[in-house]
Amino acid sequence: SYQALNGLTFDDLDIRRQKAFKSYSISYMVIPLKTPKADVFEVYEDINSGGEDLSQQQVRRAVFHGPYIRMIDELKDTCEDFHAVRIPKAFDAGSYTSC
Repeated sequence: SYQALNGLTFDDLDIRRQKAFKSYSISYMVIPLKTPKADVFEVYEDINSGGEDLSQQQVRRAVFHGPYIRMIDELKDTCEDFHAVRIPKAFDAGSYTSC
C-alpha cells in the first residue's frame, strides 16, 4: 500500500522502490517571468485538458510569447504575403493578394 510509504525518506525505501523512483522522469518547462498571465493560464489549461501533451508549437508560443508572437498572429490574420511564405504553392500559383 502506498500509505505505508508516508513519512519515509528515499533512504528508507527498499532498493526496488529506489530504482523505480530514479527511473521516473518529470517533464518541465521554464516560462519566462514576463510572460503575460493569460498565456501562462493557457499553457496550464492545455496541460490539464485531459492529460494531452502540448504540441511543440504550443510550447514555443507559450515560452516565447511577446511582441514577435503577436506580430505573427497579426500577420496570419491580415497579411496574405505571410501566407505566401507559409504556403509556397499559393505564392507560385499567384493565388494570393499582397497586403
